[in-house]
Amino acid sequence: MVTTIILTALHPLKVLYPNKCYELSSKFILPVWNWLQYLFEKHNGATITFSGDDLPPGESAIVIANHIAWADYFLIQALAKKANMLGRTRWFAKKELQAVPILGW
Repeated sequence: MVTTIILTALHPLKVLYPNKCYELSSKFILPVWNWLQYLFEKHNGATITFSGDDLPPGESAIVIANHIAWADYFLIQALAKKANMLGRTRWFAKKELQAVPILGW
């Protein structure tokens, strides 16, 4: 909840300081993403395997999922974490998901 308050407070400032707000929001969201990934992989015992070309560390990418299962979220997060880009992960979703508690916030 603290992270949500901080990110909400940064939102109006991004007009004046877009780069700084991006950097700050990336730092504040990183522990949240790490915690969620920990719950999925360690606490729930999920095993994620990778195949194909490696994404170079620090490199940006657009990853598209088919959203057949909720696991897509954690698979994308695992890929971002592997590339040291987890804090810089940004999500785009359809408008209807705004009504889903927590996810839409």
